[in-house]
Amino acid sequence: MQILSDNRYKKINEKFKKFETSNMSPNIKILWDRGDGIFVFDKFKKKYIDFTSGIFTTNIGHNNKFLIDKILRLLRKGIVHSYHYFNNPREKYIKELINFINKKNLDKCHLVSSGTEATETALKLIKTYGMTVDKNKTGIICISGNWHGRTVGSQMLSGKNKQSEWIGYFDKKIHHIDFPYPWSLKAKKQNGKNFFNLSLKKKIW
Repeated sequence: MQILSDNRYKKINEKFKKFETSNMSPNIKILWDRGDGIFVFDKFKKKYIDFTSGIFTTNIGHNNKFLIDKILRLLRKGIVHSYHYFNNPREKYIKELINFINKKNLDKCHLVSSGTEATETALKLIKTYGMTVDKNKTGIICISGNWHGRTVGSQMLSGKNKQSEWIGYFDKKIHHIDFPYPWSLKAKKQNGKNFFNLSLKKKIW
């Protein structure tokens, strides 16, 4: 990690630490200056191939002309607000999204602001629907080692680990099972169905 040993970046990191909490510090200490296509350029004119991913965005290439044009058109109309109110771009987006999914039973959408909010909404839907069937049917099965966010519900779904110790308690009806990776199946000489059934029988918490 040559970047981390660069004294210039050590100074930059110290500057950010004055104003941000430690969990805001990125693992890769690059001071982004601009992006173009698959490349990112730092303050010191160094060029990197961008293999990053993160919250709030999907990487479709930096300085994407198609996206910039669409955003500018909307900005010029002055419609810079939340998605809570009717507008034509919202209607078009919803229709195209549902058509893209093209599933018989998925004919409506619920807009949210982030992946964590989507996870919390799914958690609520699972619980409320389960109670309409049977008040005891509110259990949830999750995959061990996942990551859903920093909120209480999302971190319970992420598992009982160091990052979720702050919660202090856990929903006993949230269960975690192993993911049937091919190497796990091969090592245990199991097929996916047997692996799944055995995972369900394990008492994780």
